[in-house]
Amino acid sequence: NAIQFKYFDGLFDEEDLANDTRDKTPVDWKFDNFEPTKPLLQNYIYRECASFHPDIVERDKDMLNERGMQDLLRKTRGNSTRSL
Repeated sequence: NAIQFKYFDGLFDEEDLANDTRDKTPVDWKFDNFEPTKPLLQNYIYRECASFHPDIVERDKDMLNERGMQDLLRKTRGNSTRSL
């Protein structure tokens, strides 16, 4: 487990492994109110990157238009990445 690396010394507690539910319980996405499909997650990640590097939107505008992501373009240019 990566959490056991020396870098995380102050964060790791052996008892946490006894309560590890990663293999037993899938992530509940209800709090985000969307179906986490691969394309949608990829779009969200792209949009987050674009909020830090707006120049990629201009660079990728043809590809974004081809994929029907004009809404993504508009929201990114308006810098409202949290309104997704």
